[in-house]
Amino acid sequence: MTLLFPVQGFLGTGAPFAAGFNLVMQLFMGTALIAGVVFAKCKWYRAHGICQTTVLLVNLLMIALDASGGRALVDCSGRRSGDYYVWYVAPFA
Repeated sequence: MTLLFPVQGFLGTGAPFAAGFNLVMQLFMGTALIAGVVFAKCKWYRAHGICQTTVLLVNLLMIALDASGGRALVDCSGRRSGDYYVWYVAPFA
């Protein structure tokens, strides 16, 4: 993940860029979900659908970026474990 996001702490913290980016995207998605509720209550169903679909797709992208870090292939002891990998990817199958 460090190859994709080499910058440290763009939010003024010592956190890696990926963590800050994830936080910003989570805040964006939360705000968009609240906007989707407002759209639905105002009976603007097309805007509601577009908003909810956008959040879903962004969330899937964030999950893919997080899962691409390779953590799924290593268990707690630091060894590669096929069983651990199976349990990690099972919800996505």
